[in-house]
Amino acid sequence: MFKNNFLFIFDDVLEENLVESLNKEIINQKLPNPLHFVKKDKLNSNTNIAHEVISNIWFDKLSFLNDNTICGFECWFNSMRKGGLHLHVDCDEKHYHDYSEIVPPKYTSVFYAGPKNSIVGGELAINLNGITYFTDNKNPDIQQQPEKIKKDTKNWITIPYKYNRLIVFDSQAAHCVLDIESGTENDPRVTFTMTAWDKEIQVLT
Repeated sequence: MFKNNFLFIFDDVLEENLVESLNKEIINQKLPNPLHFVKKDKLNSNTNIAHEVISNIWFDKLSFLNDNTICGFECWFNSMRKGGLHLHVDCDEKHYHDYSEIVPPKYTSVFYAGPKNSIVGGELAINLNGITYFTDNKNPDIQQQPEKIKKDTKNWITIPYKYNRLIVFDSQAAHCVLDIESGTENDPRVTFTMTAWDKEIQVLT
């Protein structure tokens, strides 16, 4: 199991008007992607919708974590109509580029902003064997084998897409997004990922 072995899933997290505003901004590419590193002490809900969502999620909904070591957030968006996302571990990409060493954040959080309807496929699949599964794995495109992952409940947790859902998990866990089959014909699968760090990192753009 990965180091701290934690996973939180929250539904109906934000007010729907806030979710809809975020979804619209992402789809219309009104926000930089990725965002510049968002320092905790510079977080301001009046800056933009992303800051407002980070503040609502991390300093209201997740305040029970009571983690004063959080320095700030690296954040990005994904908008997908088909396909999936290959196996990966969230990490300091600049450090990895310079030293070939994976340094993960403290927490990874993924928020689902759209569509409102359910979709087939597109599940978040989290492996339970930590970073070594990623570094030792010879099949980075395992997201194309959803049935294999879903059956292997000893080593994987799969979490379906649901509108206005928040997932928080240990960043040492390798994860992928299973291929989307249907449900995104009219509106894409939109996610806002916020990784929480205990130090400031350089965000690669």
